[in-house]
Amino acid sequence: MSRWRNAVRAELLRYRASTDQTRVTRQTLLRQSLDALRERFPDATTPEQTLSRTLQELRDREEISFDDDDGVYEIQGLAPPFDAGETYTCVRIHDHYGGKRQAGIAPSASYPFVFLFYAAGNDYGYEDGFDGDTFVYTGEGRTSDMELTHGNKAIRDHASDGRHLYLFEMADAGEVSFVGEYAYADYFRQELPDATGDRRSALRFELRPVATDRDAQTVPDLGDEQLERLYEEATGSNRDNEGREQTRTTTTTYSRSAAVRSFIRAYADGVCEGCDEPAPFRAGDGEPYLEVHHLHRRADGGADDPSNVVALCPNCHRRRHYGRDGDSFSQNLIAYVESRPF
Repeated sequence: MSRWRNAVRAELLRYRASTDQTRVTRQTLLRQSLDALRERFPDATTPEQTLSRTLQELRDREEISFDDDDGVYEIQGLAPPFDAGETYTCVRIHDHYGGKRQAGIAPSASYPFVFLFYAAGNDYGYEDGFDGDTFVYTGEGRTSDMELTHGNKAIRDHASDGRHLYLFEMADAGEVSFVGEYAYADYFRQELPDATGDRRSALRFELRPVATDRDAQTVPDLGDEQLERLYEEATGSNRDNEGREQTRTTTTTYSRSAAVRSFIRAYADGVCEGCDEPAPFRAGDGEPYLEVHHLHRRADGGADDPSNVVALCPNCHRRRHYGRDGDSFSQNLIAYVESRPF
């Protein structure tokens, strides 16, 4: 089912980018995506039913949620439509999603994706590689100085354009290995040789890995020392993001930090911070089930910090988003958070 999962993820990401909406019904998704899914899976005899099963699987993985009252799926922390470490052929990637063939930087014309391909080694000054967690990627342009146009501009502007950067390493002929989703952080210029050996001003892009909601894990009961360690990790993850900007709700440049989520769940200790009642059930790993809610959305400039999140039971979480008193309930949560010791 991983191929279907990835295909449905791609269709959900395309829907979110094309409509700027995070809520979609099954019928609307079918209207947009059924032809694409049939083309991708020509042997599928019941694509409508398989789509429904895949949506349920994504719900189980907490990448989407479902509003039973409205019959609407809420797109949350979708993973990339590729599996890290898996090998794909360039032909299949371009056939499914578009993008200029034979290009190191290949924006898709139909999906909100920018594909980045690199090869190990330093051919023609393309010195791509990791510097800690940051990946340094050389822009396009085989001769003369590189300019912030075309593919280079697509990297720099991917967040404001609502696009995701997907990084692949070249493997055997025609095959690539998916490294992960990355986000533009900054660029600098460096003098490097071009394809003819002449020195030129090259663009070097600093890309940082993007986390998703599914990266967050529930944590067991913790002592004070462990809780303090989680708090340091959570506030540290926020400092790593300072100075960066998210310009559209549809981007995932700022996904919820796993460290922040882990800390706030540990701090709540299985009790909803909205109603002060125990979590209604235990998740599959045996831990109390609470959902993490940002008081001020990341898209609106809210910090990915413990002071901006609360751990809520599913009922309180829905009350905040869909309840008649959702706004006043939110103000109560803000007042509560201001009274916490951090």
